Amino acid sequence: ELDAGGLVAIASGKGHEGAISIHQADAAMWVARMQPGDDLTVPDAPFVHVFVARGAVRLPDHQLEEGDAARLFTAGPIRVVADQQSEIIVWESDSEVNR
Repeated sequence: ELDAGGLVAIASGKGHEGAISIHQADAAMWVARMQPGDDLTVPDAPFVHVFVARGAVRLPDHQLEEGDAARLFTAGPIRVVADQQSEIIVWESDSEVNR
């Protein structure tokens, strides 16, 4: 599924089919493999954490390199664009965790 593009639910308390079930009903962890120029929109949630596991991506006002992360608070849907082959991990939650 990851090779098809887009976000894939890996772990979820929201009942996403195929995802590992977790005991946080308002949270989900997503992973995406992106090719240069690919773009996607991260979930619109009150708390979102974007981590770049490989490559480099752009958010509207920030460049993230491998190992970088961004925390988004009530930011609305955010577009992510890959500058090179990249893998990102996105954690979404309706409640604040480890702020």
